[in-house]
Amino acid sequence: NMPREYQRTRNNPYLLPDNLYKAVKYSIKDYDRILEEYQNIIHDSPPPNDGMPGSTEAGAPTEDKAIKREGLWRQLECIDQALLRVPPEYRRGVVNETKYGGGYPIDASRSCYQKWKQRFVYWVAENMRLI
Repeated sequence: NMPREYQRTRNNPYLLPDNLYKAVKYSIKDYDRILEEYQNIIHDSPPPNDGMPGSTEAGAPTEDKAIKREGLWRQLECIDQALLRVPPEYRRGVVNETKYGGGYPIDASRSCYQKWKQRFVYWVAENMRLI
């Protein structure tokens, strides 16, 4: 039984529709995998060409890699730029809770961390042009 992801609903200008909030949160959770894929994409080799004219195989594998890498970089950048708006002392706690769960550090109140997490997720959605 998964705990409900809490968004304060009263007087919250950073409130997102529930499904959008969850989708953006999962993008943030996926950060490490996206980063690994971004770093490894230049080392990946395309499937061997079947040698047939009119083949459906990509004709420009370098260009395809560049386009894919650009898309991955854009996702990472949306998250990184949003995180820079969170005060430095809360970044690690906000990121760890968003990506892995398990609670916040005890150096500030839970409501303080929740406020910054809500804003962080909202700013990522904004950067991704989802709102």
